[in-house]
Amino acid sequence: MGRTGALFGHTASGVKPDVMGLAKGLGGGFPIGAVMATDRSAAGMGPGTHGCTFGGNPIAAACANAVLDVLLTEGFFGPSFSFWSST
Repeated sequence: MGRTGALFGHTASGVKPDVMGLAKGLGGGFPIGAVMATDRSAAGMGPGTHGCTFGGNPIAAACANAVLDVLLTEGFFGPSFSFWSST
């Protein structure tokens, strides 16, 4: 997340993934993972068919929210994107 000058690297290529796994970048150093999926792809994931032993940890969720607050700040990616797209 954010390592390519955009929130997600696929945005520059025009690719639209059906499923994406998020982990290290989401937690800013705190262990957390997440999966994002389109409605069509998620249709096969009924209740109880996915999850984990430690899912829903409130501290991990708070860390992820703090990271997203920073990454979604207007203009956050501007300077890094300009630098990398010009090299």
